[in-house]
Amino acid sequence: MANYWGNNAGIGDLPPYVKAAFQLFRNYDGKHGAFGDTAVKAAPADRSKASLFAATDSKHPGRLTVVAINKDQHASFDAKLDIKGGGYGKAQVYVLDGSEAEVRTLPPVEIEMNHLEYRMPPLSATLFVCTR
Repeated sequence: MANYWGNNAGIGDLPPYVKAAFQLFRNYDGKHGAFGDTAVKAAPADRSKASLFAATDSKHPGRLTVVAINKDQHASFDAKLDIKGGGYGKAQVYVLDGSEAEVRTLPPVEIEMNHLEYRMPPLSATLFVCTR
């Protein structure tokens, strides 16, 4: 559940980065693509450097959504995700970072032997939409 108690505005009137953060979870692809509805266990190796959230999607069996957050303001972070319950072959990538207040679609990455590696920009949130 997400809340914004800022300026009492509707979603269209939110500050640009706040609006983009909501879009990363509720409309990442501009076609109402949303973060999954069933949470699954996810934990980063170092909570001081990164946060990690994951969920499956009951409306789209075989889809796993993972949001990884690089907390460092200056350094990139090499994310290394081990995905249990495998069978996932690739992940579409959506990023929100300091370059602009919009969710950007980047090229998909391969998931090999239940393992995904990705270099995350400083102070960014990256959504991986994993499919079988």
